[in-house]
This record gives sequence, structure tokens and C-alpha cells, in this order.
Amino acid sequence: MGASSPAVRAAAVLALVAAALAVILVGTRARGGYEVTALFEQAYGLPVGANVQAGGQKVGEVEEIGLGSGDRALVRMRIDGDFRPRRGTIADLRQLSNSGELSRFVELTRGDGPELPDGARIGLAHTDQPVELD
Repeated sequence: MGASSPAVRAAAVLALVAAALAVILVGTRARGGYEVTALFEQAYGLPVGANVQAGGQKVGEVEEIGLGSGDRALVRMRIDGDFRPRRGTIADLRQLSNSGELSRFVELTRGDGPELPDGARIGLAHTDQPVELD
């Protein structure tokens, strides 16, 4: 029994590592979809977790808002696998109502070019946001 003990321990460790990798893989796949980043002039009132919509239907959510080139808002979105933006997609920052400051969301209008790959960036020429009145 003493000779097989290291082999049994090694097999148990390998089984635990394989199980941990399987859990990580399943968790990653369950999250699904892919990421798209859009550069906006500004993103006032857009919270992390806000909906990303297309045709009035939720297709994802805002995961992170940071600072992009030229001190512009860089918005990273997780898009569900069912919706695939294409080259020419417009990302429009919209308000749910005129009274809500933190009630904004991103509306995507699909372009007509090839599908955007995971991690694609939508530039300033294809983004828009509400005019802010003081």
C-alpha cells in the first residue's frame, strides 16, 4: 500500500485540478456572448450594468466605463450570443425619460457589413449621445 500511495495522491490531485478547470470553463461559457467597446464623446448618466438594446430588446449590458483616447468615455459591453453587430453598427446613448439622470442605456443599430469580432471597437463616427442642456 505504501508504494501506491504517491500514485493515488497524484491521481487525486489531477482529478481536483481537472474538476476546477471544468468549473471555470462552464462558468465562462454560461456567461456567453462577447465584448464590444464603444467610444462616446461623453457617457453622463450611463451606469455600469445598464441595458444594451437592439430593436427595443435587451441584448446585453454595460460592463465597464472608462476613459478612452482624447478623454472620451470608453464603454465596454457584454453582448449576448444571439445578437451580432456588424460593421457600420451605430451605438446610441439613450435616455429612458427626461427626468432620470441615471436612466440611460445603449441602443445598437446593426450595420450591414461583416460581423464584428469579439473585442471589436465602435469608434466616435458610429456613436451618438443626447445633447446636454444646462
